[in-house]
Amino acid sequence: MDGCVPNTVTESTTIVAATVCRATHAPEAERERARRFLISRARVGGQTNDGLGFGMQAKALELRDAATFIPVLCVDMNPVNEAQRYLLRRCGYPCAGRPNILMTHLAADGTAAWNDPYAWGGRTFPVAYAYIIEHWDELQDGDVVDVNFILGETTEPKLSERFTADL
Repeated sequence: MDGCVPNTVTESTTIVAATVCRATHAPEAERERARRFLISRARVGGQTNDGLGFGMQAKALELRDAATFIPVLCVDMNPVNEAQRYLLRRCGYPCAGRPNILMTHLAADGTAAWNDPYAWGGRTFPVAYAYIIEHWDELQDGDVVDVNFILGETTEPKLSERFTADL
């Protein structure tokens, strides 16, 4: 553990996986993973979660396809505590630690919220949904999930409209 400092967010999170390596020999990816772990712990108040993942996390993403812009809210439906685990299991969620994403339109305009990639129909949502599940840990708020690029229809992903369009 030379050159590493344990997580000090709470005493219950002082574990090997939650160390931030300051040593120059530590791979950048490992340092980034440890940094995200610490941030996720801070977001959930440092509560332990019995190894069931990092807990419920929400991300606002930009879905793009041909002539399509859809801001969505995605929530990873993995529990942080026993009360959440009980309620989520009663609803049928597996609570197994793998991302189980609930998605809805960010506008909260009465559009459905689904945790089934194929319930939306069409092509944009199922393709984007599968990508989000597979890349959940890599995605950050505001990231673009570009269906044209995912399917290989374009050679470069679209830029976020946050940078290309006026409000």
